[in-house]
Amino acid sequence: MKQDSHFTWSFDHVVYKDLKEKSIELYGYVVSPEDIQFEIYVNHVYVGFDATIEPKIDLENAYSFAITIPLSRDPHDLKVIVKNDHYMEQILDIHQKEIDKMTIHEDIFIHLEKYVYNDENQASGYAYSTRGHKISVKVLDGATEISSSLKRTPRVDLVNNHIVSSKQMDSGFFLTFKGEKNKKYTLVFDDGVSTKEVTIKKEIKPKTIKILAPASIMRVYKYIQTYGITKPFVYIKERGLKHAIKKFLKDRDDVNYDTWLKGHLPDEETLEKQREHVFDNSPKISLIVATYNTPLTFLKDMIESVENQTYQNFELCIADGSDNKDVKDYIESHHYEKIKYTYLNGNQGISENMNAAMKLATGDYIGFFDHDDLLTPNALYEMVNLINKHPDAQMIYSDEDKVDEEGTHFFNPNFKPDFNFDLLTSVNYICHFLVVKKTVIDTIGAFDQNYDGAQDYDFVLRCVAYLKPEEIYHIPKILYHWRFHEQSTAANAESKTWAFDAGKRALENFYASKGIKATVEMGRAMGLYRTHYEVEGQPLVSIIIPNKDHLEDLKRCIDSLLSATYKAIEIIIVENNSTSPEVFDYYETLTSQYEFIKVVTWEKPFNYSAINNYGESFAKGDYILLLNNDTQVITPNFLEEMLGICQREDVGAVGAQLIYPDHTIQHAGVVLGIEGMAGHVFLNHPQDDLGYFGYIQSVRDYSAVTAACMLVKKSVFDEVGGLSEDLQVAFNDIEFCLRIIHASYRIVYTPYARLYHFESKSRGEENNPEKVKRFNSEVTYLLNKWGNFIMNGDPAYNPNLSLVYKNDYHLKANPDENELEWFLSQHGYHKDS
Repeated sequence: MKQDSHFTWSFDHVVYKDLKEKSIELYGYVVSPEDIQFEIYVNHVYVGFDATIEPKIDLENAYSFAITIPLSRDPHDLKVIVKNDHYMEQILDIHQKEIDKMTIHEDIFIHLEKYVYNDENQASGYAYSTRGHKISVKVLDGATEISSSLKRTPRVDLVNNHIVSSKQMDSGFFLTFKGEKNKKYTLVFDDGVSTKEVTIKKEIKPKTIKILAPASIMRVYKYIQTYGITKPFVYIKERGLKHAIKKFLKDRDDVNYDTWLKGHLPDEETLEKQREHVFDNSPKISLIVATYNTPLTFLKDMIESVENQTYQNFELCIADGSDNKDVKDYIESHHYEKIKYTYLNGNQGISENMNAAMKLATGDYIGFFDHDDLLTPNALYEMVNLINKHPDAQMIYSDEDKVDEEGTHFFNPNFKPDFNFDLLTSVNYICHFLVVKKTVIDTIGAFDQNYDGAQDYDFVLRCVAYLKPEEIYHIPKILYHWRFHEQSTAANAESKTWAFDAGKRALENFYASKGIKATVEMGRAMGLYRTHYEVEGQPLVSIIIPNKDHLEDLKRCIDSLLSATYKAIEIIIVENNSTSPEVFDYYETLTSQYEFIKVVTWEKPFNYSAINNYGESFAKGDYILLLNNDTQVITPNFLEEMLGICQREDVGAVGAQLIYPDHTIQHAGVVLGIEGMAGHVFLNHPQDDLGYFGYIQSVRDYSAVTAACMLVKKSVFDEVGGLSEDLQVAFNDIEFCLRIIHASYRIVYTPYARLYHFESKSRGEENNPEKVKRFNSEVTYLLNKWGNFIMNGDPAYNPNLSLVYKNDYHLKANPDENELEWFLSQHGYHKDS
């Protein structure tokens, strides 16, 4: 990315196609507060071009561009100029040597990513025609064509990187053919005009390449700076970037998950006890599976993982939509006692195939299982154990991880929160392993083929629409291994982009069924969704800003509010013992110029809770925005974003994403127990980081959000009694949120309301005896009221994740250990005391 005083720009892709029809293609974006135009010169001559310029949805004041420059002869130099109504800037100037490096001479481009022998020969990668034609592939053994099966796979990565157009999204291929291992074969790619051949013999296995982008390098810098190296750039210079990155990665991954899992799965003694255990209630669980051309090694592994269950009252129901008889022959030749199998008349699609399997089911509960995945041996036992403890359980889900193609290496665990409504509307986080009571399915219906690809998401949303939240349970244990291989969504989410569109439609249908006025668009990453809740009417929002001196901070804050797009506001500045005459002059200017701004005076000593409660007593609005004076609005429509969520009946308060001036995260939600009591998650991460499974950029429920920017219904504020004035400085927002949750409302965080936060400039450090004493008394107060709740674990977090090792959802070394016991005992608290 380049920038100067007028423009910021980035070129994602620049290519010269030296083919029959020559052209240059340019893709990228320009940041500009005004509409932009381009001038382009090739060989020092102004040339015409075709351009698509449109707003870039994930970056403010930015325009994406896609430019095609038709050429009649070879280019030797290229200059690109961008301009708006006020400025003009040259943003690209390249010559022969650079043009040679970006030149494409071939009509057909082929990249073979993988070639293996696994009962059959499998080749995969991508291929595209520079003419835009569809490509066919055949396999030759010598000069003889042999039978093969070609599946086209979507490659959004190629589209996103502007290597192919969206019309060529299906440039990925997965080719299978019968043959011998290590024998020479020829793949012939044909676009209808020309052909290109690739010879294969030895296996090709994909390499994992880690690319460290500039943001990641800065993250390494920040990390080293945070964890004990005072001069990071000196460290990098002396020790090298490679060594710095190694330190960064080593420190982050000192708890190796593969090793951790093998040490925390139940041992043989525990498994044997589970086999012998007799439950009071032993429901039958029907596992339903749809197979489609399933590789036999995956099929065997899947069946074996079911057979090895310590709880044995189950049946495995398989509906087979394969093009061949491999699965049928295998199952029929093995005579499995607990398998019910039906061979379908062709592939009917994933939903209908799964529904066919469900028709075989006679169980009390239905478990959903993919044909190439694995269950841990205790999976069904844990489900039934929960059902016995909680007979009201209608829907149960577990944590999950991924397993490699060989089934030996486990990685990327997804340790989920307890039921989290808003996270579910951002991403299908529930996924695997899911068990639902059969009577629920009889009521809401089975899978809907209109949402194929996201049929499980649609199904879960319909379950949630029908059930009460307290009927949905989560088991915080890894019970499911999601197979990571060439064709799985686990390996390549972008291989099924059509599934995400189906998910968007499923979410829209969910809102329509609930009478919720909302629209859905894709979020900030593949697989994430963003919901726009319609703001009903123009309710008045009362913005309460405590202030003592700090004129420049307050000015910046007020100016940004006045520039925001939501205008039904009143601003209540609570003056608290300022000494600067300039501040009072500013108050006078504001109140004389704006009728909706008032200044009220709190003459007592600083007490954050009391000051805000006092300000709220003057509020006329239906909604209260608690806002620090050291904030500055980034997204102009932040209030509409927060208000749309807060207007929901189930929501009590909404928190924003707060950013440090260096564009790193200051607030993206609060987890109870972090740093002993409560702490901000993802602190110091780059603002555009996704975080753990996209949580930074997902709307989701937390147990608390910071009051530095918190929107609350006035009715809820009054219902719970406002902020506790016993908490003068620390934890008042945390305790306030806990009372809101206790009153059966949700606390929601949204990343789409973004503000700068210059972090408590209005008060000093907690470093003198008086402040330390006050802080400790506030800890004691919070523990006396909420100690058991905190000790039992934050329902928006997961007990397998650490509370004391950083704040980024880091794996806890020993999940059986309660990390809080020691810390809380130092404050005289013991559980149930």
